[in-house]
Amino acid sequence: MTDLEADAAFCRRNPFYIYDPLVSLLSFHASPHPRRLLRTANKIGKTYASAYEAWAHLIGRHRWRRIEASSGWAMVANIAQTYPIVCDALRALEPSDALDADTHYVIGKGYLTNGRHMIRSAAGHVLDFRSGEGSPLSAESGSVGWLWIDEPPKADRFGGALSRVAVAQGPVWMDFTPIGRPTAAFREHIEGSAELGTPPREEWIQFRPRLTEADCTTETGRVIRSAASIAAQVAAYSPWEYEQRVNGEWEGVSLGRRLSAFSEACYLDDEEEIRVGEGDELRVGIDHGEGAGKEVAYLGLVSGRRYTLLGEYTGKAGATPREHAAGILAMLRARGLSVFDIAHWFGDVNSAGLIGAGSKYNSFVEYAFADELGLPSCPFVIETPSKGKGSVTAGEAAINHACREGRWRVATSCGAFSHAARHYTGKEKDLKDPIDAARYTFADRLLRDREASIRVIHR
Repeated sequence: MTDLEADAAFCRRNPFYIYDPLVSLLSFHASPHPRRLLRTANKIGKTYASAYEAWAHLIGRHRWRRIEASSGWAMVANIAQTYPIVCDALRALEPSDALDADTHYVIGKGYLTNGRHMIRSAAGHVLDFRSGEGSPLSAESGSVGWLWIDEPPKADRFGGALSRVAVAQGPVWMDFTPIGRPTAAFREHIEGSAELGTPPREEWIQFRPRLTEADCTTETGRVIRSAASIAAQVAAYSPWEYEQRVNGEWEGVSLGRRLSAFSEACYLDDEEEIRVGEGDELRVGIDHGEGAGKEVAYLGLVSGRRYTLLGEYTGKAGATPREHAAGILAMLRARGLSVFDIAHWFGDVNSAGLIGAGSKYNSFVEYAFADELGLPSCPFVIETPSKGKGSVTAGEAAINHACREGRWRVATSCGAFSHAARHYTGKEKDLKDPIDAARYTFADRLLRDREASIRVIHR
């Protein structure tokens, strides 16, 4: 066997040792920071980069920094669908003689160790796989030396998983393209929230390779994505998803969202002049709640069968009814309006724990408006929206129908609604309030218009 043949044979047996990462990934691999986020474009090798890190920690060998072999976890989106895909990336970089005799790779199933979803190294270190879905309890047992998170898990499982590396103070890295699921909780954890005035919960360092020819060039100068292939990939994306899939931006859309017809076409330029014509109605809809962002109110305009959210108010945690009233009044003033311009006010029956019980909370809010306006009594009545059986589903369907027909518009300043519309699937409690408040604003008219449309279709 010639030296060249011997080198080729070694490479086939040891892809881990000839891993040729993108130049844009070198800083990720070299960083000793204990919290790393690889937030990237689609199809530029982020899973392979994380797979390299996992093998490096299992066997204690790393090209760019010194580490010791130890056991860890890999948290994947779900075992049934995502696990085999992640294992494919691990298999592509598997070092020779790295596996325990009981660990095998099975095509279509991934790595199995005595029937379990795990990898045991020849030295006895273990990579155990956990699902990012399901009960958080399975993420709250045991202690590991490091953690790899492939795609964001449910928020409660995220916290449980992080606690597993607390004892060893081991490294955590996460990779994802921010599309297909909500990422607000992770963004707030990593970056804090300017809107809520909260700092990051931990210090994370972020790496952002983009879908460009320069970012898709390897350490050895090999171009893995040509300009033509990138252009073809980008051409398939809608403007709605471009920033997430090409630049790894935070805000995307979730699969299975209730308002699937909501798109960039629904946005209203905040500088656009809005005229209230004869027969038009201005409305305010409020969803009451105790936590930060839980008190949500919208200024809405009904013009024929067109519905527009013109303004948004979200309350801070612990805010009083009077503070909410002041915030809503400020929302009106931003559009040059007063309470006397509003034809209808709607407020939800509040949750337990607020000042009053049941629908009485609307009365407390009315008193708060009277105090804020310096009047002996509130100049309007906050009506309780109809909440009959099936009203939630019907109202959401009516909003989606209006979006699809181009009759639903939203000011870009309505950030809470925009985020919820992108991600709410019916399961995310933290995203429900903006949808409910918008639904209350127009509920009676929306449902009537949708029923009329259905009757026309079936004639």
